[in-house]
Amino acid sequence: MTSTLADDLLKSLERRPYQFQTLAELAKSVKEHGKHGEPPQKFISRVWECLCEERQLDFQEEQFPNEVKWGLGKWLRYKKGGNRGNRGRAPLPIYDLEVGEEIEFTLTRSAIDEGRFDIVKSARHSELLEVLSSGLGIEIECYGSYKVAIEFDDIRKPPALIGDALKQWYRENDLQDSDKVWLKVVNTSPFQLRIFTAWERDADAYRRYVQQTKFINLPRTSLTIRDLLWLFFHQRKTIAPLKEISDEILKYRPEISRQSIFACLSNNSNLFVESGDRGWWGLTEWNINPVSIFVERTSDDLTGKTRSNDSPRKDVDIDYVLLIIQSEDLVYRILERASKSLRFIDIANVISASFGIDPDVLKRTSFLDVNDPRIKHLEDDTFILIKDLVERVQVLQNAFKKTVEDLRFEKESHEKDVAELKAQEDNLMALQIQLAVLNKELSEVRQGFDDYRQKVKVYFDRRYYEILWDILFKRRFPDQDE
Repeated sequence: MTSTLADDLLKSLERRPYQFQTLAELAKSVKEHGKHGEPPQKFISRVWECLCEERQLDFQEEQFPNEVKWGLGKWLRYKKGGNRGNRGRAPLPIYDLEVGEEIEFTLTRSAIDEGRFDIVKSARHSELLEVLSSGLGIEIECYGSYKVAIEFDDIRKPPALIGDALKQWYRENDLQDSDKVWLKVVNTSPFQLRIFTAWERDADAYRRYVQQTKFINLPRTSLTIRDLLWLFFHQRKTIAPLKEISDEILKYRPEISRQSIFACLSNNSNLFVESGDRGWWGLTEWNINPVSIFVERTSDDLTGKTRSNDSPRKDVDIDYVLLIIQSEDLVYRILERASKSLRFIDIANVISASFGIDPDVLKRTSFLDVNDPRIKHLEDDTFILIKDLVERVQVLQNAFKKTVEDLRFEKESHEKDVAELKAQEDNLMALQIQLAVLNKELSEVRQGFDDYRQKVKVYFDRRYYEILWDILFKRRFPDQDE
């Protein structure tokens, strides 16, 4: 076998730590992530041959109750005791076990460090202990449908389930000394176990935990997957697709796998809930359950008017509503009808009235695609169609151009008026100068006239007296000669 296929097998197994896979599952996973073009059956044969030949890479085959699976030997490094001679036998019939049987275990520091779940021997659990001692591989559901391989150590007193997978699960759930965990039989054919914490038994336990630890203020890199997920939804306040959730969590915990994130979502049903079947998740407290919508809807419903609750209804997942919103392009149509920008809450109210559902439920979803190239998110936190925005910009541009033209005309008119006023001012200045010259000349004329009048006055006064003298003298002395 080529080393390339062996490396791809190793990488595929490491992507899903502690999860043994059937030959078909492993071949499919390798094909999805590698460049292998053989037909399925031929490729499965190649994978099997590689697993058998490349044992130095720690590939290990394990017989589980219903099938043989492959994984890595290091995942079962605690292998001790047990009847390993039963490997390969037919699936073990289980008749005495009851679905729902539970075992409670109070954690100790050593149990957390070793990844151990002790099972005290008692008549009550004798059938379970017999099954665990069968020598077949043991898988345990620790995150919803996420199964990991562990081992049963029946030499230890008391006997215990043990494995690195349990140690990792304890760490990811931030379990401490004296915390309780439970082991439950969820199926008997095939045999299936599940482990869970107190969070799923007390809906308010996590709320108290958040208040006590105040982990919201702690560095993200120090938080567990569960706490990171809760914080993500607490801040986002809407449901989100699994890929977006995983991308955000992996920023702070790159060492974990996407499967672990999905498993944590699935396992903590008291905290997280999946919305429909499209892989969208949210907080359970948001109450995102199937909703009752109107059977018939028309374009008139987009007016936002409330219809009578007597209209026929049907129950659907919220994902179904989101699909209708997307397929009918409702957000675009609402904005198109409005021909103006709308707030998120305004759009949600119109759509919820159209379907006859609670607006608060719709607000928790991502029904509005903020990355839609046809929609613009404005700075005032409203949304508008790009075409309406373009029209609005065009109107503003036209108004701006008109304003500029009006201002230019007014400027030119003002400049003309200013020029005329300037000319008038210049004329006035010239007139003022001419007036000053005339006033000066007038003053000079007046001065000359006054001098001349004074001279005339002096002359006439002198002549008057001369004539008066002559007259008076001649009357007195008529015979005297001059």
